Amino acid sequence: MASGNLVFWGLGRGSDGPDLGPQNPSLDTCRHWIGSRGERRGVAECYFFDTLLFSSGQESSYAFYLATGDQVLEYDLRNEGAVYREPVHRFTAGDEINAVDISPDGRFLAVADDSGQPRVYNLQTRRQDHPNWFHSGRHSNLAMCVGWQPAGRPPYDLWTGGMDTVQCRWGTQNGRLLNRWGTAFKLPGESVGGRSAPSTTPVAQGGGAGPAQAVNPAFVYSLACHPEGKYVAAGLGNGAIRLLVAARPPPPCKPPSGGRGAKAKGNRKAATDWVEVDNTEGGGLLSTAHNYSVTALEFVPGGPTDRLVAAGLDGQISVWNLNGTPNGSETTSGAASSLVISLKVRQVSLFDKVECLTALCPNAEVAGNTLVAVGGEGVQAAVKGNIAVYQLRD
Repeated sequence: MASGNLVFWGLGRGSDGPDLGPQNPSLDTCRHWIGSRGERRGVAECYFFDTLLFSSGQESSYAFYLATGDQVLEYDLRNEGAVYREPVHRFTAGDEINAVDISPDGRFLAVADDSGQPRVYNLQTRRQDHPNWFHSGRHSNLAMCVGWQPAGRPPYDLWTGGMDTVQCRWGTQNGRLLNRWGTAFKLPGESVGGRSAPSTTPVAQGGGAGPAQAVNPAFVYSLACHPEGKYVAAGLGNGAIRLLVAARPPPPCKPPSGGRGAKAKGNRKAATDWVEVDNTEGGGLLSTAHNYSVTALEFVPGGPTDRLVAAGLDGQISVWNLNGTPNGSETTSGAASSLVISLKVRQVSLFDKVECLTALCPNAEVAGNTLVAVGGEGVQAAVKGNIAVYQLRD
């Protein structure tokens, strides 16, 4: 956030809980509403931060992280007092951080920064795991987004996207590049080379912006992974969305069969079967909803059908229905062909530019009902610092 002001919204169900909004918000602190008790805490220093997330693991469920500059600051929610004066730890990346994500088991922190090379930190040892990994095939420009694939058991695959218009999938057992999608973008007179995928890893050319596209090129600004591992979506700078479908869900790892020190193994071949959705109308992409960069994506499971919610710098929100059984086929072509995609909602938001969103299905039995909260920028002073909540119906 450009102002450095953050409020954690506590949605306690108790009658004594705070309303959805702070009272007398400060412009130089980070405040946290604690459940329904109405207590508030703050961060002593004011940081200009881009990303905040809570830990997803049970062992470190009291931690939250702020990404600011080239550092990720870790705070412990159990610290007493009204103000979090000092972070528990500082992770230093060395380059400007654009996105962070925590693995589903809460053990690892992934960072996407201006170097184009993903970094993974062990949250137990608080050290970077294998600094030389993720080097071959890294992004030739800024890495803008990062996400862990949440399905299956460790090791989880890591996804990244960057300003080279490339979307990458990495194996976290060895830091190797497994797949790439998109076409490398270059400015006039610029050479792109030396960082292509290994010869054993094909580069899919579906929908990426070529060197001739200099206006709104398909930079990868956002990523979203389906909680069950069915899909991975990428929001592009030209307003399109690239949707990848898994032919089969990522399999769980088999327990170690050897002696001491043996590692768990999984069926890696099944996990690598990904295919880009062939959407004829959009030229292989979902491109009928936004006319500028797609900056936020989230899958919403739990309803009669899976849904993908997107928002962008055009100030619009879109909701896509994903009908079918993409994991029912044994071939990648069958997985994509059995999927029916339809744009159900296109909503103009309160903001001129939407920068973040979160969404849920409030009632799994009611079809076509999605609750979406968005934040962004607007030219009107009245919308500054606001969060807009929409109940979108088909």
